[in-house]
Amino acid sequence: MLKLENVCKTYPKKKKPAVDGLSFEVAPGEVFALVGPKNAGLSTVAKMIAGVTAPDSGIITVRGKNNADWPVNCRRYQGYVPEIPRVYRWMDREKWLDFTADVYGLTPKEKKDALAKYKPMFRLRTIEGRFSGYSAEELQRVMLVSALMSEPWLLVMDKPFVPLGQEMRLALAEECRNRAKSGKSVFFTANTLAQAAICADRIGIMYGGRLISVGTAEQLRARWAEPFAGTELEPILAEAPEE
Repeated sequence: MLKLENVCKTYPKKKKPAVDGLSFEVAPGEVFALVGPKNAGLSTVAKMIAGVTAPDSGIITVRGKNNADWPVNCRRYQGYVPEIPRVYRWMDREKWLDFTADVYGLTPKEKKDALAKYKPMFRLRTIEGRFSGYSAEELQRVMLVSALMSEPWLLVMDKPFVPLGQEMRLALAEECRNRAKSGKSVFFTANTLAQAAICADRIGIMYGGRLISVGTAEQLRARWAEPFAGTELEPILAEAPEE
């Protein structure tokens, strides 16, 4: 479904690459998460997969098509939730969802069916007014619906659980698992294993722009608890606090 091959990205005026030789695959029916501390390169990876920014070198393919050669086609297969939503603040949820449906080229029936499914899931009917008055969680719930309404083969999300309360985290995790069961794929980033383990089948640890290990949350804690002790990477292994 998704494949990155030796992908690199360095931003202007930066000496070190944000992403340095990154390679991994996400299979159909898999939920894959990348975790790491601040400045690990997580958001850059999500943006490159979604086509928001281009890699300096390397290849990113979605359903066998190179993002660089087929940018519109690849994006058509994807739904993207950025870490910081870029929206027109004067819009409300309905105008934004209408706009999103037009961008994806949804038919009126496709739009109606999608909203009938996802609006209740993320409780959009409890949100009123313009975006300028939304809380971070309310805006995130709208962004999730807009990313899902085209029923994408690949859902790409950058730290999606951070703004959400427990109820919506569970709803999103369940939707990710259900998408995987239907043969679709999910890629998301997180700052801790606890966030990633909510629904990820496999998790990669990223540091300094490089992928250093891949496994389940249990495997990664067992492998890296001692090497990470006392370093800036130690917090990413922390267990989830009790609610």
